Amino acid sequence: MSFLIWNIIRGNKRYKQKKLNKFLKAHHIRLAGLIETRVKGNNMHRIANCIAPGWEILHNYSDASNGRIWLIWDQNYYDLQKLKTFAQLVHRLVQNRRKGHQFLITVIYGFNTMELRRTLWDELEHIAPGVNQPWLIAGEFNALLNPRDRQAGAPVTPADTQEFADCVRNVGIYELP
Repeated sequence: MSFLIWNIIRGNKRYKQKKLNKFLKAHHIRLAGLIETRVKGNNMHRIANCIAPGWEILHNYSDASNGRIWLIWDQNYYDLQKLKTFAQLVHRLVQNRRKGHQFLITVIYGFNTMELRRTLWDELEHIAPGVNQPWLIAGEFNALLNPRDRQAGAPVTPADTQEFADCVRNVGIYELP
């Protein structure tokens, strides 16, 4: 199974749609999370159809007017069941139609400020106790686990990373290498 998270930034640009369409085809990807789309809700289906014609789409427009998160998939390969949707995450149960395997997926696009991200940490901590199968969490947290993770920009203090680190510990997840 191949899965993709793509920070598309302004998905309404035609060249970005074509680039993503080619990438999905070249790598046989049938499930993708798109973040920071900045596509207006009334354009969503048209643009999603340019990216992946005939695929299904779930989104968080009801919680974030700018459609921060899309989850698109080829329904010939996957069934998705809605579990939770918030402004900073989309959480679904995914079933592989051909093999029957199930897993949970949470696509994240965290707010830019520490204060606003606190609801994301709370939401993840609320979801975690109900998880009893493989769980993939992917996206852009807009937070660092460790000050050493910063490669450019303003210095990061341990206080800046503490809430994210606490959430990771409380939820019982870890960063893949």
